[in-house]
Amino acid sequence: MLKKVVTVLAVFGVVGFMATGCGTQTSGLDTTAVGQSTEESINSSANDAIALSDVSDDLSLGVMGYESVLGGSSCPTVTKAPQTAPGVYPSVYLVTADFGNGCVPKNYFSGVLTSGKITATVTLFSDTTAGTITAETIDASTRNLVRTRADGASVYITGTTSIVKTTSGVGGGVVSRTISVDVSQAVLSASGKLIMDHNVALNFTVANTGVWPNISKRVINGTGSVDHLLKKVLATSTLSNITIDQSCCHPVDGSITLVLTRDTDNSTIGTYTLSFVSGQCGSADLNGKSITLNACD
Repeated sequence: MLKKVVTVLAVFGVVGFMATGCGTQTSGLDTTAVGQSTEESINSSANDAIALSDVSDDLSLGVMGYESVLGGSSCPTVTKAPQTAPGVYPSVYLVTADFGNGCVPKNYFSGVLTSGKITATVTLFSDTTAGTITAETIDASTRNLVRTRADGASVYITGTTSIVKTTSGVGGGVVSRTISVDVSQAVLSASGKLIMDHNVALNFTVANTGVWPNISKRVINGTGSVDHLLKKVLATSTLSNITIDQSCCHPVDGSITLVLTRDTDNSTIGTYTLSFVSGQCGSADLNGKSITLNACD
């Protein structure tokens, strides 16, 4: 049971680390004056019309690089259409990533075939006097995204994601992000048998100390839940002041509380709290008992 608990806590921990973003990612936002920018530094010259350049990176699709099973060079097909006139703020863009009948990653998960469509509305709020973006929102809808594995099993994903980024007044560096995810995921075996069916709901806020590239600390707060519809068990996790800095691969403060309940009657199966010892790397308590986490590489 302990192994299962730690595994579930680790899953939520991975989600938290994903929310923080380790290193830099290309956001695909640029302006006529500044050129390609990064996720942690988005700015523009005053009164410039903001344009989306390489949105595939912004949707985390261009990082792996997909290719069509039919041999085409463009996969997924990414389109972006401005919904507001140049110079009108906030600037709104409609972005669509269409995987068509199937895209295969070039370098990773080589046996995974991806089909379906992702549609997003990207809104940029700008201070035209200072020439900076003050906030960015991304509202994405996943439409029948299907990933077929090499063994013939298929993963069906549908739902919505909302990301709100707020920036500082100087340089446009991202100082906080709120990530909301509400998706359903079902896994069917090669024979068509339903082997996994669950709903995932995440709502996290990530606050930075400093702005990119000089972020010294990130603090994550929020909740996440996974409802296992076949097992009829709901796992709910609360992240409280999970603190990440440059000194350690593990959080150096904060706690994660996991509550397992039954869907049938909402009765509690168990409650588990993983607390990271403040200021120490690799030290934590699980329900008051000291544990040692794996050493950093």
